[in-house]
Amino acid sequence: MLKRVANRLKAASTVINDPTRKTLDTMLIEIVQLWVRDRAKPAHYYGDALYRKDLHDNIYAYVGTSNLMNLLGRINDPFWAPVVDNKILFDLFFRKTDIRLPKLLGYNNAKQFTIGNDVMWVSSRKQLLTALELLVGSSPTTSVFAKPAGGMQGKGCLLFDLSDVPGICADKGLELLSSDYVYQEVIDQHPQMAELHPSSLNTLRIVTYRADRGEASVMSAFVRMGVNRSFTDNVSAGGCFVGVDLEQGTLVQNGFTMPEVGWSVLQRHPDTEVVFDGFAIPFFQEVLSVAGRAAELMPLAVVGWDIAISEDGPVIIEGNANCHLGASEMADGGYYRNPVFRRLIEDHSPEMRRVARQFDKAYPGQGG
Repeated sequence: MLKRVANRLKAASTVINDPTRKTLDTMLIEIVQLWVRDRAKPAHYYGDALYRKDLHDNIYAYVGTSNLMNLLGRINDPFWAPVVDNKILFDLFFRKTDIRLPKLLGYNNAKQFTIGNDVMWVSSRKQLLTALELLVGSSPTTSVFAKPAGGMQGKGCLLFDLSDVPGICADKGLELLSSDYVYQEVIDQHPQMAELHPSSLNTLRIVTYRADRGEASVMSAFVRMGVNRSFTDNVSAGGCFVGVDLEQGTLVQNGFTMPEVGWSVLQRHPDTEVVFDGFAIPFFQEVLSVAGRAAELMPLAVVGWDIAISEDGPVIIEGNANCHLGASEMADGGYYRNPVFRRLIEDHSPEMRRVARQFDKAYPGQGG
């Protein structure tokens, strides 16, 4: 209870002291209007930074993160969600298909390591040293990317080569031996994607909608990039993101950072100074194609696919049944303007159809 109160006070302080905020009268009017429209407290007014003057051209186009996540919870089959969210199950499912994945070097269930076709029990630092050296030796790039099998938001990820193994055993040994991890080859990304931020693998988050009869459509796309030489591109870990024009295959003008590090609008990458607007994504049509193919194979209504682009085409890194749609909606400019989202709510959400029709009346020509 005290923590909740403290968080609300912190949020209120953030809004009041933000120099880019709207006037208090304007914010009050907008909050009331959204509350009446959605028939629920508009929690996304703070979470999506609708209170700022510089982030949105139409705040009423936004569904809101909590509303979107509630929708996903209703329409995504809970039986299939773990197959996507668990990295080991994900690899086992898609490895037998024509979907290109990173090479899986191995995985561990706590102290039991599976490396290639071999299974070994690891209970000491010396044994862990041997296991990690074997993983590096089996990587075509002599580097390994490790991530928690059920992790999210880039937390707990490791990037290492042979010289890093002793330090990882000393610093991360207990964490590895008490968790489930997957170990993959490091993708050698396309030089054009590396221009954005060479220290990180800069991936696309492609959100797909699969209708009940199995047809899949791409709903939105954005590119995630690391900052400050981070090797991860996750936006919740301090990275930035920018939407992709689905028709042109190019970045849009404005990118963002998330509220965890302070909302900001970016027209270029803060480290490399690469301008976003018009930046062409290589193999973009192939990216859309592979995302659609993966979505048709996986019986879930909505999935967020993380896709890297190597020198010879797209590679699906992972899927997310519980994907954070707030960033996707932010990059897209509001899902009530998105034609694929509009089809989704026509199929699954009468209450959101009502809001969408109100939006169409208030803003003719903007609806999906």
